[in-house]
Amino acid sequence: MGGDDYTSNSVLAATELYDPNTGTWSLTGSLNTARDSHVAVLLPSGQVLVAGGLGTPISNQPLLSSAELYSQVSGADLALALTDTPDPVLVKKTLTYTLTVGNIGPVAATGVTVTDPLPSAVTFISASPSQGNCTGTSTVTCALGNLAKGASATVTLTVTPTTAGTLSNSARVQGNEPDPDTANNTDTETTTVTTASQAITLSVTVTPQGGGTVTSNPAGITCSGGTCKSTYASGTQVTLTATPKFTWGGDCAGTTTATCTLTMNQDHSVKASFSKK
Repeated sequence: MGGDDYTSNSVLAATELYDPNTGTWSLTGSLNTARDSHVAVLLPSGQVLVAGGLGTPISNQPLLSSAELYSQVSGADLALALTDTPDPVLVKKTLTYTLTVGNIGPVAATGVTVTDPLPSAVTFISASPSQGNCTGTSTVTCALGNLAKGASATVTLTVTPTTAGTLSNSARVQGNEPDPDTANNTDTETTTVTTASQAITLSVTVTPQGGGTVTSNPAGITCSGGTCKSTYASGTQVTLTATPKFTWGGDCAGTTTATCTLTMNQDHSVKASFSKK
């Protein structure tokens, strides 16, 4: 707990725990104030009263008059969040899962691994991690390496649903260090899959040809002239964006912003009239 680092002429705030079974030390939570030659007293509560000592730099150490209560904390609290888009999604259309892993701390995490046994009713397309690598197609395992306290990493999985219904996808993260809160190591996302017969058609007409462009999110519409169509699962919210100067018409008539959002509960027809250059 604390001490001197003569290589950097500084005093340490770091603390370590010793495991007599393995003969190894591991980092735990740090002191609020770096100090050396201090008094440490174990209290009945399990906390440690740390008082006095010498501060930094070593070459001219000041006397410290402060005290603090230290509570032992150890391990790396890894947390996983799983999201999907779009939802609902059509059969045989692309479904994207985003898995975000964060390290709440208090220490760095090593050997961080995400495991996602994909639902049986999907076909695997790809897995793209922000660091490390992923293997597998039915169960995807991503070795993300190390995560410092406060750091995060993501994995983007793309699949195509094969049948209509409800998909349930659950993933898990773990690391080498003890995890003080395993309740946030797993997450589950459900997705509604519909058939083409349940699909809703969105038609976008752009005038004049080449005057501007209308795009959609989720993807499907990229229109710079004439009439463009795309189908979406019932209930999908589709946001259209038009650039540059334009006037909305049809089911977006009256909208004065660059975007128009429609809920696909029926066929929609939209017009975008662009000003001539």
